[in-house]
Amino acid sequence: MTVVILSGEMGSPETPSNPGVTAPRRLRGAALAVIACTVLGMPRSGSAELTQAQRDSGWVDLFNGKNLTGLYTYLVGGADLGGRNYDNDPLGTFKAEQGMIHASNTVNQGHVGTRKDYSRYRCRVEYRYAGTTGSTNAGFLYHLDTASWKLYGQHPRSVECQMKHNEAGWTFLIANVWMTTTVDPKTKGDDTPVYMPASAGGVPYVQGDRDPKRTIMSSSHTEHWPADTAWNTEEIRVYGADSSLHVVNGKVVMKGTHLEYDKNKDDTASRLPLFKGKIGLQAEGHEVWYRNWHIMELDAEGKPVALARRGTSRPSGRADGLVPATAGGVPGSHGAVRISREGTLSDLRGRKVGSRGLPVLPLPD
Repeated sequence: MTVVILSGEMGSPETPSNPGVTAPRRLRGAALAVIACTVLGMPRSGSAELTQAQRDSGWVDLFNGKNLTGLYTYLVGGADLGGRNYDNDPLGTFKAEQGMIHASNTVNQGHVGTRKDYSRYRCRVEYRYAGTTGSTNAGFLYHLDTASWKLYGQHPRSVECQMKHNEAGWTFLIANVWMTTTVDPKTKGDDTPVYMPASAGGVPYVQGDRDPKRTIMSSSHTEHWPADTAWNTEEIRVYGADSSLHVVNGKVVMKGTHLEYDKNKDDTASRLPLFKGKIGLQAEGHEVWYRNWHIMELDAEGKPVALARRGTSRPSGRADGLVPATAGGVPGSHGAVRISREGTLSDLRGRKVGSRGLPVLPLPD
């Protein structure tokens, strides 16, 4: 328990903005609020309003800070849901509280997500756990398809940017999703290879969702700890099926290209580009708070859609470091290109190509 003691006369007895309320009384109220939040284990501040400059640059809220309007819930297990997984939350696993999304530690697990599909964007959120015991497990889902078959009968097809302690930013591929990346050559044969930038000696590697080969680890540990007092920020930068980056507290910890999925379960010959989906925040058995969930949609050239609609011009180049498809890459038919486990790209005649019908996007280290 944190106790805050305030003493002394600060400021004038009355202020124009608070007529009739003395400064000491206002401060005592603030102190009580701090004590209450600490005792109850709640974070002290909710989602902040986007500044006008942020809105002008294309950022918008995914969570309004008041309720879950515009979002849906998907839950499995635990309490009897009567066969209804969507928008059926009898135990209040997800609630809007204190200007944040509160994911409780109920017997039901799942996610809260956007009703809209997104393809090209930057999306970020801040999260904080309610304690340091237990699994401290949650995740940031993207290219989420709730209509797909479910991994273990529970988790819909998606890519997960991990939030679990000591695994922040790792990639978890769910329900026949595939990704090309570069890994430490010493871990290339492992079930869970370790991401390494190509510039540091990383070699091409394709990881796909099949037990147990669905995780790509990161050697970068940039999360703030302990979990119950520190806020962490994760950002995903996604450019359709071309590429994605995971950013934890401002540092890129994972990069992938050629996001794909098996149209037919466990049938790699049916693989197609995974270029859009919903975005979600998980509840996986540990209490977690989310705030400041924002998104900036990007157009085909990598510019904020909001600016393009307003006709606002920006300097050439990508602020997020991704190179749009129009900037390079080999055109072709996705179905006529194959990739080996070693990451070699070739067409049906065995000739090496630079793309599986998707552009090769150089990503920043």
